[in-house]
Order: sequence, then structure tokens, then C-alpha cells
Amino acid sequence: MSSFVADTSRRLPRGWAHLGFQFVIWMGFYVVYQVARGAADRSVASAFSNGEWVLRQERGLGALFEPAVQRVVDTSSIMVTLTSYTYWLSQFAVVGATLLWVYFRHHEKFSGFRNWLITANLVGLIGYILMPTAPPRMFPEWGFVAGYPILIRAWARSGPPFGSCLSTPRPPHLGRDPFRGE
Repeated sequence: MSSFVADTSRRLPRGWAHLGFQFVIWMGFYVVYQVARGAADRSVASAFSNGEWVLRQERGLGALFEPAVQRVVDTSSIMVTLTSYTYWLSQFAVVGATLLWVYFRHHEKFSGFRNWLITANLVGLIGYILMPTAPPRMFPEWGFVAGYPILIRAWARSGPPFGSCLSTPRPPHLGRDPFRGE
């Protein structure tokens, strides 16, 4: 096993300690982000009011197409499952794999990339703290249905991590998911 560790150590751009430090930075940011997000859940009424304002703005601009797309997706259990997994894979697997790829293949650009990703998430978090918004799935009267069946089943068993599932923000690196009404 020691030859495997030695061989792997030679392939790490700056050694095991530096890779571990990068992991600690990212996980530390993730925990702080989740705690801040949970602390920002001040008022359910405010989150619903803000959510309705966003939906009215979209409708006024002629950009409220998500319920129609969601109805099409909801006709196929395969598409529902795929979009549910897409959400999770985009948030964790794709971001994690991309961070590792940049770390190993373009190490000289890694710090800037990591910092850009953290900054984008912080900007989104600040926006959420200033204007908590209930997600579209909480507005069935607008044509949305509760999505992410896998996520909902998990939360039903254990509850959402670090806060309310009512007004949790969409992580900014994901953009919007029109297929599931988010």
C-alpha cells in the first residue's frame, strides 16, 4: 500500500496536505453556507410574498414558461426521475468532479476557480438573506407541482439540513431548473 501512496503523492500538484486543505476550505464554506441559509429563514409569510412577486414579474415579462414545461416532464416517470437526479448530480457530483479536474489538470488556475465558485455562491446567499423566496413548488395555484420526489422522500425521513425546506434558495451555480418548477 505504501507504494500506492507514494505513487499518488507524486501525482498530486502540491501534496496530500494541500489537497486536504482544499477539501477543508470547500467543506468549511459549505457548512457556513448551510448555517447562514438556515438562519436566514426569518418569515414564511415574507418568503411566500417574495415568491409571488417573482412569479408576477415573470408572468408580466412573458417568461413564466416553467409550469408548461413541468407538465410535459410530469407525463413521464422516467423524465421525472432523470430531472430529480440531475438536480443532485449537478449540485454535488458535477461541481465536485469539476473542482477535482481543475485541481489536477489546471492546478495553476484552481485557486481562482475555487474562489470564483465560492464568490458566486456568496452573492446568491446574500440575495437570499435580503429577499428569502419560497420556491415555485410551493405555489400550486400558479401551475407548479411539488418536484424532486427523491429529495422530498429524503426530507420526509430526516428533515432538510440546516434549515427550512420551505424557503431554501437554489444554489447559484445551478441556475434554474425549469423542468421541476425551480
